[in-house]
Amino acid sequence: WSLEQALEREARDDLAGAIGELGRAIRWHGEDVDLLCMRSMLRLEDRDAAGALDDASRAAAIAPTASQPLRVRALAYVVLGNADAALGDAELVVDIAAPGDPDALNHRAYIRALVGRDLPAALADIDAAIAAQGEAAPELLDTRGFILHLLGRTQEAIDQLNLAIDGMQQNRRRLAGLSGRIDRTEFARRRRMLDHGLAVMLHHRALACEKAGLEEQAKQDFELARKKGFDPSRGIF
Repeated sequence: WSLEQALEREARDDLAGAIGELGRAIRWHGEDVDLLCMRSMLRLEDRDAAGALDDASRAAAIAPTASQPLRVRALAYVVLGNADAALGDAELVVDIAAPGDPDALNHRAYIRALVGRDLPAALADIDAAIAAQGEAAPELLDTRGFILHLLGRTQEAIDQLNLAIDGMQQNRRRLAGLSGRIDRTEFARRRRMLDHGLAVMLHHRALACEKAGLEEQAKQDFELARKKGFDPSRGIF
């Protein structure tokens, strides 16, 4: 019941309420990797990076060979400004995963991009991830576009980010077709996650457009990203 309440509150953007419900679930159930990782992500979004780090570290201690606690902890380290620790966890995620795992490679590439380190290696990571996946998911195209922007390959970055945004908008339209056919809370959570992902992509494209001198497009993208929920202070990347 507490977990259901947490999901419902998250869907309504009541982060503090969702965190509280997860806390009750953890007290009843005992420390659980999935519950701790969920609360860690919510705490990160609620501007409590230290609390997020604590939850992720506790999850990692329970399951040292699981990748999710390390993925979440890497993001917390990014917010806290500890680039070395973030990169260390991203390396561990790749080591734990199957060789060539696209999600692990994408994660390491994005962490590298967020901290501005090893950008050529980050590009190699995301190229390998896209090659392994075949038809690249919007999230992978976004990572590639962001890295290309950081490398100064501006037009290539914009092209990739256009594809990423188009793909995410298609995903959102597909979700809209499920309205009334799936659980209302699940629908709201999925839409919230898609909007946050789209917000990040729009912000990345705005940065690239700004660098290319496309000031009006950059302004529009920055504003739309803000309306969709882009807010780095809340851990939304």
